[in-house]
Amino acid sequence: MLLGEKCPAPLVLAGLLPALTARVPAVVCLYVGEGFPEPVLLTALELAGQEWLAPLQPGSAESVLSRLSALGGGAVVGLGVDPSFLSGAPGLNLWHDAANHAIGVFPGTGESPDLDLLSILHGPGRLEIWNVDSPPKGSRPRRGGIEDFLAQDYQAAFPPRAHREQALAAFPLTLCGGGEAHWRIPGLGRRFYEKLQFGLDCGD
Repeated sequence: MLLGEKCPAPLVLAGLLPALTARVPAVVCLYVGEGFPEPVLLTALELAGQEWLAPLQPGSAESVLSRLSALGGGAVVGLGVDPSFLSGAPGLNLWHDAANHAIGVFPGTGESPDLDLLSILHGPGRLEIWNVDSPPKGSRPRRGGIEDFLAQDYQAAFPPRAHREQALAAFPLTLCGGGEAHWRIPGLGRRFYEKLQFGLDCGD
């Protein structure tokens, strides 16, 4: 797993847990970034049982992937890294969070998620917060009604409880207050890491 310096900790856990539940025999986390990783990222790795994080220079990514490919297959997940890092690796199952979609937040009366906690866990640049006068610094303020909100292309959303059913039909992941640290990556589950082979013998 290749992790960028802006990769939110919940996203790391969401990418690691399917690999662990699929019983991948060896999971390796590589850090592609400048300086030292944020403590919240190291905490996420620790929670997932990953005891170490190896630094990877951007120019070394191609060499590492080539070596993995030569071993006869595997899966590589890129979170918060340049998509070009995952090019030119035949035989590997590749997944990349290239879109890095925003998280939509439409607070309701008395049931809003903790906006400051969301900003810490996911990064303020990923948040689009609707109809709030003083959103966390770095987030993107939006104005409009619930229909405008439901028409957005969010990877995840925090809708008002009264519109939860509509949000379930509109977004891949719908969360509520108290679920600030919850995450699931659409399209990245156990099956991504599993290699299935099937054969039939019709007999003589």
